[in-house]
Amino acid sequence: MCLALSNGTKQENNEDQPFILSACAIASSGDTYKYLEYESKRYSHIINPKTGMGMTDRRLVTVIGSAGISADAWASALSVYPIARIKRKWFFV
Repeated sequence: MCLALSNGTKQENNEDQPFILSACAIASSGDTYKYLEYESKRYSHIINPKTGMGMTDRRLVTVIGSAGISADAWASALSVYPIARIKRKWFFV
């Protein structure tokens, strides 16, 4: 399984690189499309389990795995996991 992590903003000179997948699944989770802006603050539809509120850190997580159900679960779970701990344990593309 591998993981792509982004802060959800488009970066300069960051061209999309196509790649071929075979016999695997890909799932993404983040606040790119589902969010609420309230009093100039952006809240994700993904709930922070520590606060009970929508996440305020912009993050987009993409997981490639052997099955869609597990890739989706990991993408959602890693959306709230501390980034420093993710970087120690996961392969990034």
